[in-house]
Formats: sequence, C-alpha cells, structure tokens
Amino acid sequence: MTDGGSTGPETTQRAEAAVGPHQPAADWRLEPETHAKALADPVVAAPLVEILNRKPLAELREIFNRCDAAANDRRDAYKRAAQALAWTGFAIVVLAGAQLLLPMRQLAGDLGDALGVAQLALIVVALTLSWWLQWRRPFQRWRTERAEAESARLKLFEAVLSQPSREALPSEAPALALKLEYVRRFLLEDQKAYFAGRGAEQKDASFWLAAGRWIGFLLIAGSIIGALLLGPLAPMLMELTPLEAVIGGARDLFAEPGSLQRMTLFLSTIGAGLQGLVLAYVFISFDERNAAVFRDMAQALSEFAGAPLKQARASAACGDDAAVQAYFAEIRELLLSEHLGWRLAREFAERHAAAT
Repeated sequence: MTDGGSTGPETTQRAEAAVGPHQPAADWRLEPETHAKALADPVVAAPLVEILNRKPLAELREIFNRCDAAANDRRDAYKRAAQALAWTGFAIVVLAGAQLLLPMRQLAGDLGDALGVAQLALIVVALTLSWWLQWRRPFQRWRTERAEAESARLKLFEAVLSQPSREALPSEAPALALKLEYVRRFLLEDQKAYFAGRGAEQKDASFWLAAGRWIGFLLIAGSIIGALLLGPLAPMLMELTPLEAVIGGARDLFAEPGSLQRMTLFLSTIGAGLQGLVLAYVFISFDERNAAVFRDMAQALSEFAGAPLKQARASAACGDDAAVQAYFAEIRELLLSEHLGWRLAREFAERHAAAT
C-alpha cells in the first residue's frame, strides 16, 4: 500500500491521469511552465506543478533555447551553402555537356565563348562556396550545437526528477509518480512521435533521391544503347520491316557527321552530373541514413514505453527513486547516442584549450 492507503496500480493510474496523454501539437515545446498549465488535472498533479514553476528549470529551458536556435542557424547555413555548391557543380556539368553538342565551328565562335565565360563564373562560385564551407565549418558547428541542445533538453528532465518535493496531500498523487509520468508524456512519447514522423519524412525524401539516381543511370544507359542502335546495329535492324521507318527516321535526325556521338556524350555527361548531384544531396541531407536510424530510434523508444515503463511505474509507486532514475538514465543514453561523438569532441577541445 502507498500514498495513504492507495495501492501501487491506483497510484500509477492517478498520476498518469493527472499528467494526461501526449499532445503532439503542443508537447514538443520545451517549456516547463506551459507544461504545468497543460496537465490534465493540476490539482492532483500539484506537487509536479510546483516543481515545473521553479527557477532552475526556467534557466535550463533558456539554455536549451539558445543551443537549439544556434543549431538551427548552423544547419540552415550549412544546407544552403552545400546545396548551392551541389547545384553549381551540376550547372558546370550541364554547360560542359552543352559544349559537346556544338559543332566545332560554333564552339569557336561567340556562343562557345559565352558558354566558357559562364562556366568560369560558376567555377569561381563553386570555389568560393567550397572555401566558405571549409573555413566556417558550419556542418561541424551544427552537429556540435545540436548535441549541446539535446544534452540541455535531457538535463531539464533530469532536473525535474532530481528536484526535492513535499509530501503529497491525500487529494494529490505522489511527486515521484508524477515526475515519471511527466518524463513519459513530454520526453518519451514526444521523442517517439518525433522520430517516427521524421523517419517517415526521410524515407519519402530518400525515394526521390533514388529516383534521381535511376534517371541519371537511364540517361547514361539510354544514350549508349541509342548510339548502338543508330550506329553499328542500324543496318541489321533496318532489315526488320517494323523497325525500318523508325530507325531510318532517327538516323536522319543525326545525319550531320559526329552529331550522334555528340548527343551520346551530352546525355552521358548530364546523366553522370545528375548522379553526382544526387550523391551530394545524400551527404548533405543524410535522408537514407536518417530514415533507418530514426525508425530504429522510434522502435527503441516504443520498447521503453512498454515493459520497462510498467516496471518503473511500479517502482515509483513504491517510492523507489533510484529505480526511476535508472530508467531515465537508459532513455537518456539512447537519446544521446547519436550525438555522443560530437559532445566528446567538444569536451576534448575545451579541455585542450584550458590546458594551453
């Protein structure tokens, strides 16, 4: 028996009902004061409401907001520059392919000069973007700031669990059970929904990247096959009555000497450039990698919301603070796993700077 006569399951039910179910539209905001107002039954959850309105949590919220905003700024800067570099490279390839289409007499004229100047300008842009990405290191800064933001998020929930609390009144649920339900609603369920949703988005995005790769491959393969059909294989194919008119008409389009070869080189170049563009986007967005990682993360969090949560609730109802802390520590380790390398690198750099 706990809480003045309530059984463990009754304590858990009261705490769960008082905190309420996850609300995806609002719970993602890391605002303890707002969370306190959003609880299903603030009267029964009064010990938790008092904790959520304390100054240390507001300070941790501000730290998270600063790190989160900085991470988002670094991410946007990196993606803008990297995507611009990828498209600039593709444009250079397209111009090179266009030059392959031109007969030599036109390539040596004003049109060829204009294409050359445009290509040179794009090369200058590409070099500038490459230098900026190397000098400013927005990717490294983004990942480091994101690691700091996620660490700050978890420190806030850790602080909620560690805050001292008064003894609950008969009309209230025990503070430890309420703290656990707070972690369940605003961290566990929220992060599970985030990773599941983002995993689906990344999967959709990876589909379009795969489609781009196939288009590039088909351009290369199609140009080579077309050159064979209209070149060495054309006499044999024209003996087949259904194909005679088709092959003959297509060959007429490339009657000028070298035009078929130039078109083949052009399409192959564009196909290769498109595959390069897609590959750049793979490394910029990590869509394929994130789709798998986020799916696995959502599944792992779903498992934490099953039997481990049930056991933690039983421990909370019995007042076993150490067991609840251990449950949270496992969730914390999982959520920080993706960012661990960046956090360790930053801590090493800070220690090295302090030593020198």
